[in-house]
Amino acid sequence: MIKSLKNKIVLTIFAGLFLSISLNFYFISKFNNLIQLASKKYEHQMIKSDPGKFWMQAHNIRIDINQKKSFFQTGHEYRISYLPSKILYIFSIIFNEKFYEHEDKIIVEPFTNTDDLKNKNIKINQDNKKLIYLVLQSLIYYFSLFILYSKIIKKFDKEYVFYLICFLCFEPTIIMFHSSFWSESLFFSILIFLLATMIDTQLSIKKSIFLGIIIGIMFLQRSVSIYYILIVLMYYILILRGKNYYKILIIVLGYITVLSFLGYHNFNRSSVFQIKPTQAMDGFYVYMIPNILAEKKSQPVSNILAELEIESKNWILDNKIDLSIESEKIKYYKYLEDKSFKIIKSNLYLSFKFIVKRTMHYLIFDPLRHVYYFYKYSLNEQDSFTKTFDHKKNIPYRIAYSILIYILSIIGLYQFYKEKKNYNFFFLITLSLIYFISVSSWIGNNRYNVPNLIFLSFFIVKGFLNLKNKFIYHRYK
Repeated sequence: MIKSLKNKIVLTIFAGLFLSISLNFYFISKFNNLIQLASKKYEHQMIKSDPGKFWMQAHNIRIDINQKKSFFQTGHEYRISYLPSKILYIFSIIFNEKFYEHEDKIIVEPFTNTDDLKNKNIKINQDNKKLIYLVLQSLIYYFSLFILYSKIIKKFDKEYVFYLICFLCFEPTIIMFHSSFWSESLFFSILIFLLATMIDTQLSIKKSIFLGIIIGIMFLQRSVSIYYILIVLMYYILILRGKNYYKILIIVLGYITVLSFLGYHNFNRSSVFQIKPTQAMDGFYVYMIPNILAEKKSQPVSNILAELEIESKNWILDNKIDLSIESEKIKYYKYLEDKSFKIIKSNLYLSFKFIVKRTMHYLIFDPLRHVYYFYKYSLNEQDSFTKTFDHKKNIPYRIAYSILIYILSIIGLYQFYKEKKNYNFFFLITLSLIYFISVSSWIGNNRYNVPNLIFLSFFIVKGFLNLKNKFIYHRYK
């Protein structure tokens, strides 16, 4: 029976892989194109926003290395996730990928009004080596599912394992990201490798080191994971129950090792030992504060943005900040961060109202928004996408699908609570959901909710099987 199940799982994984690679081919054939905007700037349909920044950073790293710079002297401001651009750089070396039809470094620096992408009409290379990158993402993800199967079969019944792997193979929101250059696909794979490792509650010294390192790599891939180590530590404190706590310290040391590597790189590059990306420092100020103050003062957001810009310029002048120097720029980001917390603290009700509203949007899954429609519409059109027919026609389906996901999850959670089996692991899953919702829901971007589908899948499948078995029981009773 186990052999038969393994064959079914392998066939399912290969079917999912085939579908994912087919989508890789489809998106490359349809969207590996350049469009020229009204601003005369060229925009690649697939590589823009954060993926465009990863692409540009990888290009600059390659030029720095070719100019005999040390790796630890490469790069620019640490603003977004660290690892994606480094992975792209390694990919370019192995497959000789040329990122741009441009031989020099590309600088986009808002504070100094430098935008090479606009002023020099720089074009992203349109060759099809991008397809290799997408296929590799698909291969890594489906390999991670096989590893998950090999670990989880020791803890759960066969039917549950089969449907869990099926869900993770074919869930449309997840699978779409394997055909994108966002950081999500590899993040999903790292997360699944981590969960597969933690299903077995035995904790050796080697495993402790590995856990610390892989949690660190998760953070490098997606900055939102910076405090996820606390969830892992709570999980093992529950398991160890006062015994061998030194192994928890080893996990922390493994994590600190990765953070030290990051900090050392930034220190060599900018003389600042920096762990947190600057995007995480001014996030509240950019996405939340203008809306809170606009409601408080009953003014348009545009008016508030103008006021905030004047206040910021005055602070820069009063404190003699030179924004062309990165260490000075970080002081400015720190000022924005502190100011944001003060405004939130003095406007708790409006802040809570804002977070609830954004969280409601965050919780609605959208399989097409962040890949297909992201490619279809230019970056300038993204802000007005909610007014398009493409967005409006899918709202009922998105809401219905999300409600189904959450209903099955609630049923599954209740069933696990009743059975009281694998309690520790589902404690980890529940804490993980709480963590990722808490740290990212306030932005309102449902792309940040997609990793939660991996955690929810454990409850979704349990809920589905409960309804399936009840239906069969009543039908043949």
